Amino acid sequence: MLKLTGYDIGFVITLLIWAVPEVWLLFRDRKLVPMGAKTNSKIMYYFSMMSILACLLLAKYNSLTIPVTQDSRLLIGILIIWGGLLIRWWAIYSLGKYFTVVVAVKAGQKLIKNGPYKYIRHPSYTGSLLVGIGLGFGLGNWIGLAVMLILPCISYLLRAVVEEKVMVSSFGNDYLIYMSQTSRFIPFIH
Repeated sequence: MLKLTGYDIGFVITLLIWAVPEVWLLFRDRKLVPMGAKTNSKIMYYFSMMSILACLLLAKYNSLTIPVTQDSRLLIGILIIWGGLLIRWWAIYSLGKYFTVVVAVKAGQKLIKNGPYKYIRHPSYTGSLLVGIGLGFGLGNWIGLAVMLILPCISYLLRAVVEEKVMVSSFGNDYLIYMSQTSRFIPFIH
């Protein structure tokens, strides 16, 4: 019989709290046309989701287990996930009606430089990366953790380049100045 601890249940509930709004955002923006790239920018979003699947599949290999107790791994994973969720939700709240899962600038959109955007240009990506790291750590497999770090990093870096080109074309010199004053993903680190 499978014995679940409070940490197991907390980890699953945390993942559901993360996943439900993400699915809703995808559904909400399903008809938006992305700007600045020949391919649909949702592909990068799906690429990150595929890394989650890979991490889940790798979690069963005990020979690659992170050497801490399961409860400790789950607790650390939960804390990292919640840190990422708070950053991502803060970014979404700060952009308000302008937040989309595709790279797009809406009519009348203003350049947002408050909230987490005061420090970094892509806080929702930073939050998502932390969620992935927390997931990888919580599942407790070194390769899965690496997958949750490397694949989404590549995806978000590619997407950030496209997004920054769109922002420069939309906001011109204001965005170039903003880029010179902020970091891409981690405050004070370029």
